[in-house]
Amino acid sequence: HDPNNNVRQAAIENLPYFEGQEERVIPLLVAALESDTPKVRASAARALADIDNNNVLTYLHHSALKDTDAWVRYFAVRALGQRKARDCWKTLTQIAQFDEANQVRIAAIEALGQVGEVQTVPILARLSQVEEADLAHAALMALGQMPHSAALSPLQEALCSHSLAKQLDAIYALGQHRETEAVTILQQVMRVDESRQ
Repeated sequence: HDPNNNVRQAAIENLPYFEGQEERVIPLLVAALESDTPKVRASAARALADIDNNNVLTYLHHSALKDTDAWVRYFAVRALGQRKARDCWKTLTQIAQFDEANQVRIAAIEALGQVGEVQTVPILARLSQVEEADLAHAALMALGQMPHSAALSPLQEALCSHSLAKQLDAIYALGQHRETEAVTILQQVMRVDESRQ
C-alpha cells in the first residue's frame, strides 16, 4: 500500500516468492489487479502467473484479459500460456485475432502454441498467412509447438511462400515439431534445395 507507484510495483512482483503464503498473497494481488494503476496491475498479472493455484487462472481470465491497459492484457495472456490454461483457448483465439494491441495479439498466439489445443490450428494457419510479419512469425512458431500432425500442413504451405522469412520460419518450426513426419518434410526440402544447385 505504499503511496509510491514504483515501490508498490516492486512489492507486488516479489509476493509470489513467499512459499506457503498463497492464501495471504492472492487477495493482495487480485486487489492490485482490479484497482491499482496500469503498471501495478500489469505487475500483478505477471506475478499471478508464478503462483501455483488454479484460482489464479479465474482471476486472469475474467479480470485481467478485459483490462483497458494493453500491458495488463499482455501479461495476463502470457501467464495463461505459461500455465497451459486449456480452458481459455477460445478466449485466447479471440484475442489473437482481434485485440487492438499487436503485442497482446502476438502474446496470445504464442500462448496458443503453449496450450496446444488442436482446435486452434486453423486459426493459427490463417494468422501465419497475414502480411504483418510479427504476427505471421508468431503463428508459425506456435504451429511448431503444437503436438498435432494437423499443424504440419500450414507449415508445409509456408515453405512455398514467396516470403523468404516465412520459409525460414516454417523450417525452424518444423525442426521444433514433435511429429516424425516433420523430419520427412525437412528431408524433402533439403533434396529440392540440392537439386536446384
